[in-house]
Amino acid sequence: MVSTFHAARWPIEFAAAGHSVNGETVSGDLHFVYPSAHGVLVAVVDGIGHGTEAAEAAAIAAATLEQQVNESVTSMLEACHGRLKDTRGAVITVAAFDGKRSTMAWVGVGNVEGRLLRADRLRPSEQLVLGAGIVGYRMPTLRPTTTRIVAGDVLILTTDGIDSAYNPSGYLDESPAYVADHILRRYRKGTDDALVVAARYAGS
Repeated sequence: MVSTFHAARWPIEFAAAGHSVNGETVSGDLHFVYPSAHGVLVAVVDGIGHGTEAAEAAAIAAATLEQQVNESVTSMLEACHGRLKDTRGAVITVAAFDGKRSTMAWVGVGNVEGRLLRADRLRPSEQLVLGAGIVGYRMPTLRPTTTRIVAGDVLILTTDGIDSAYNPSGYLDESPAYVADHILRRYRKGTDDALVVAARYAGS
């Protein structure tokens, strides 16, 4: 069953659409959106595998992110690494929006893909460079980046249950709920849990 969530608070408006792999009643893919001291944290966690144990690992990671929400994105993932060592582990991408500075800091371990698409369509999109590894098992050297953002820029995070060849051009001006649901419906592989988060920066 497709589940779509939507909210319009803080410096972003966002939506998420997800689907568990066929045969499972729970998903190991989890999104986490939470206010911070300077803006809001957006994260996607993909527990390794699928089913109950993957979902448990994802829930532990989300609880850890909540505790670390005002720390650097690097510190967040390091804290998750410590907490997930007795689980299957997870792949995680986090993006911290700073509404005061109009910046976004992001970093990822594993294969939760991140794209930042610009409100000015003449500006090229940015893709997050992911570190190879599994949080809770093998952490790479973390290399976070920070980029300037303007109102209308759109962040899209997808797990590996979504075909990485998805093309969002042509409907980025639609609501985040439309963007997330469209990508899920059109590009879901069906062989794994799938999750899409779309977040549009609304300005400070």
